[in-house]
Amino acid sequence: MGKIAFYVGIIVVTVSLIVGFSTGSFLKFIGIGTFGGSIALILFLLNLLLHNQKMILAKLNEHEEMVKKLRNNIDCPNCHYKFNEMLTSCPHCGYRAK
Repeated sequence: MGKIAFYVGIIVVTVSLIVGFSTGSFLKFIGIGTFGGSIALILFLLNLLLHNQKMILAKLNEHEEMVKKLRNNIDCPNCHYKFNEMLTSCPHCGYRAK
């Protein structure tokens, strides 16, 4: 979606400049060009926003993986389900670990 918004923004600017130039009026050229530029700016910002969201999601996934590695998990002696040592019983079978 991000790349599509970027390329559509470029097309909108190009088309608005061509249409504005073809009107033959300087004021219409400025008006249509400003409108096209505004739409393109919104699309470029949408592209940037989507890119930033992807980067944030990647960082969150990295962080989640690091947290999983740092947690101390224990094996349930009853069902061999791995769970956090902070829990007092196995969430899978209910065996009391402590």
